[in-house]
Amino acid sequence: MRKIKFILIAVMFLSGIAISCDKSDSKSNDDPGNIPGMGEAGGKLEVEKPFVLPEGVSIVGEISGFGDGVEAVEGSISLLENPTLKDAKTGYFSRGSGGQWVILDILLRNDNDTDTYFTFNRGCVFECKEKDYQHAICLRKVRFKIAKKIQKRIKLFLYCINKGRSGSKAGIGYYLRGVTKSERMMKLCNALQYKKIDVSHYDEDQMSDYEAKCKRIQDIVWAVTNGKGASANDWEFIASLQDAPEDD
Repeated sequence: MRKIKFILIAVMFLSGIAISCDKSDSKSNDDPGNIPGMGEAGGKLEVEKPFVLPEGVSIVGEISGFGDGVEAVEGSISLLENPTLKDAKTGYFSRGSGGQWVILDILLRNDNDTDTYFTFNRGCVFECKEKDYQHAICLRKVRFKIAKKIQKRIKLFLYCINKGRSGSKAGIGYYLRGVTKSERMMKLCNALQYKKIDVSHYDEDQMSDYEAKCKRIQDIVWAVTNGKGASANDWEFIASLQDAPEDD
């Protein structure tokens, strides 16, 4: 009887070790390179809650890409190298950060009798409707005013979250899903929240500085979505970035 009890205890002990090992070896849905909908992890983008438009404000038509798509890989051409995207006289209200690979064309309408503030919160993710095209994320809050009873066309600069896929281009549609559920990505968003990285912070003759900063930030995003995570040097770079204007 004692021998049988010993065998049963031993089996239970070993089973416990096996289960423990399985748990420790399995990847979390928030580990670098394993975030659903990002990188090559597969699955759908996960959000805390769906995006809700302010009362009286609507998106006219479809959210679509802007410019000619490029493949989002290191060393390839950037959308920002197209000089027409830097033209302040295009009739677009340019905001956001990033834009090397994803720039979206969004037409907003305010039907209210008063001016209304509109916000894309940090962590907002955009899902491309087409296979093999980039999804994107807004790393920093974008807030602006829409005057009463008018439409406002936004050129929204974003960071891509699927390295190696094609960037945005005209005619490609996107869904605005909401704020990402990934704590790892939100940690990055929170660190960048008050930094001078919005395209509106830079004059036309400062675009090379803007592009250099965004390229480094994009590499950090890819380290999270497709790689092994942000490094200590990455966090030092983020901390070194200049703070944005106080009224931003």
